[in-house]
Amino acid sequence: MKMKILLSCALFCLVSHSALQAEQRRNDKPKTRAQLLREAMKDPAYKERINRSLEDLKTMQQAAEVKFEEGNYREAAAFYKSITLAYVPNMQKGIAPMIEQARERLIEMENKAQDELRAAEDADIARDYIKAVEHLQIVIRDYPFTKAKPTAVSRLSALKSRKDVAAYVQFAEAEAAEAAGDLVKALRGYQDLVDNPRYEGTVPVFKANRRIKALKSDESTRDAVKEQLQATADKEAPPILNTARNFLMNDKPAQAKEKFRMVVEKYPGTTHAEEAQKEIEKLK
Repeated sequence: MKMKILLSCALFCLVSHSALQAEQRRNDKPKTRAQLLREAMKDPAYKERINRSLEDLKTMQQAAEVKFEEGNYREAAAFYKSITLAYVPNMQKGIAPMIEQARERLIEMENKAQDELRAAEDADIARDYIKAVEHLQIVIRDYPFTKAKPTAVSRLSALKSRKDVAAYVQFAEAEAAEAAGDLVKALRGYQDLVDNPRYEGTVPVFKANRRIKALKSDESTRDAVKEQLQATADKEAPPILNTARNFLMNDKPAQAKEKFRMVVEKYPGTTHAEEAQKEIEKLK
């Protein structure tokens, strides 16, 4: 009997020890994300941070929609991409529609970019190269975040390499600069086209001459060009002038004169060009 009691006590202790070990293993088991979230949501400060995050996402979505409606797809895409990466615990019902809409918008913009690629291809087939370049530039400028951009860059490069198309590409780029308000870049593009003997007698040269005359004959345009050219010269001319003076200090007047002449030709009518011209006169 005593032996039976001892065996029973030993068995009980063994079972109890096993139960304790199992309980300890359960306690030592890493908590799931759901368990951690349930515990965290009991903290009022944590709940407040979650609510603020949700409000920030709503604000971001509103900003994205405004940019999208304005046609500013670059900024809209940045907002939409941020939304698709968002994760707000226990608020999935609130953000799921926003994430879905953001994804749909990104797909919509990708489709728009692909439409521009197809339009460029159609224009190329129709030999309307200026229009083809315009469509490719739209992809590069407005949809740089899409898969269509590398294709647009590649096609534009291919167009530039074609001798019969290069003049049209250059004109289209100058025209795009004019449309963007960069009149200095536009005039340089038009003038480079006119001065290139390779393109003599072509339609783009005729159009470029016409744009140069139009820009130079309009008083408001002339003032804008002068202002932009001065601003550009303020950034770019000083290093060239410093290089020219270094040549003078090292007894290299020919190289110095070349740099001074570069400033005169590249930034005509600016204070830097006047300064460079005076230096050229001293070297005569």
